[in-house]
Amino acid sequence: MVEVRRTCELGSPVADVWALVRDFQALILEFGLPVTFEGEGIGQTRTIAGATGNITERFDACDEARREIVYSIVDGDVPVRDYRATMQLTEIGADRTRLDWTGVFEVGDPAKVDEASRFIGGNYKAGMAGLQRRFGA
Repeated sequence: MVEVRRTCELGSPVADVWALVRDFQALILEFGLPVTFEGEGIGQTRTIAGATGNITERFDACDEARREIVYSIVDGDVPVRDYRATMQLTEIGADRTRLDWTGVFEVGDPAKVDEASRFIGGNYKAGMAGLQRRFGA
């Protein structure tokens, strides 16, 4: 398994950030990506239209106490397989939140691990930048 982890700080209370992150639909809509949804709650899927093709993700878990969501890629033209991601929020001050975004996955060709890691890490970086625009850095 390959693991990619990115962390950032957000300049808002954890409750405010959690209200968005825990909402599988609202979170991706915040990023301004073209997306369609099927179902509701745990098990819901979202299909994101990208420049290189569609990616379908499934909402696998939401832990209110830990402020953590888990989702996986179930279909799409991506350089990884068996992908599972976790987004977890931690209060680090009255108006500060840390986001830890971690993905684990397999890569079919060992020579493409770096490429796949850059792809996933780049998506996290873009998502975190969007959240920092909304909540402050």
